[in-house]
Amino acid sequence: MKHVAVDSDIFFFSVSQDKRERNARLASSLLEHIDNHPDLQLCVPFSVLAETVFKTITSEKEDKAPQKLDQISTLIDLWRKLEIRFLLPSDEAAEICWNLVEECQDRMQATDRTHLGYSLAYGMDFLITTDKILRHYQVPEGFRLKIVSRREARETIGL
Repeated sequence: MKHVAVDSDIFFFSVSQDKRERNARLASSLLEHIDNHPDLQLCVPFSVLAETVFKTITSEKEDKAPQKLDQISTLIDLWRKLEIRFLLPSDEAAEICWNLVEECQDRMQATDRTHLGYSLAYGMDFLITTDKILRHYQVPEGFRLKIVSRREARETIGL
């Protein structure tokens, strides 16, 4: 079984209002593929859930409160449909995240360091992200994590 973590953009794109948009189609098909594949398990760091909800609620779009609540409901419905293993806070995740602050503070956003820390702490095989800086991070020896783009994920996990 391969464990696949995703970043928050995958969820943002998958609940996009415009299903004709390429990013929305790719994100939705990626989540569906992982969820339906017998040898893959979708794993979502708690930090990804928190960031997704926070950005949805605080988006600067001209959305009114009811529309934002609809977006949150859409996300929750999506999460209910998917067979997700949630990666919860742990001492090991906290320690790795702290080390990443020391190592990458100037190069990487705090949320990306946290998603990476959870993925390393929980021994993920893949982290799928849209973030270019995160994709270029050199994973230390001893970890099996491969950080891939959505396009690379298509080849890596057989999408």
